[in-house]
Amino acid sequence: MQGRTHDSLTRRGMTLVELLVAVAILVVMIAGVGYIFSTTSKAVRHAQAVIDTNAALRVVSGRLREDLESLSPDGFLCLVGATRYDSGPDRGKP
Repeated sequence: MQGRTHDSLTRRGMTLVELLVAVAILVVMIAGVGYIFSTTSKAVRHAQAVIDTNAALRVVSGRLREDLESLSPDGFLCLVGATRYDSGPDRGKP
């Protein structure tokens, strides 16, 4: 050990302050990545809700389009293949 200087003997590893700074930087980076994932997750959920709403509106629009195409010239809706259900007071009478 006679060939080594005093400075090389005392400076072998990282100091506690250097470790704390490195850990603090790591925590900030992990928090940033967590925030990015959280924001992305919220955006994906919102986009999925918009997609689901658009799909439901597409079904309603198609049904409405079919109904409007089935209107007769005098303005009545012609139901093809529909079953008639009576609900009035004469229900069940021939």
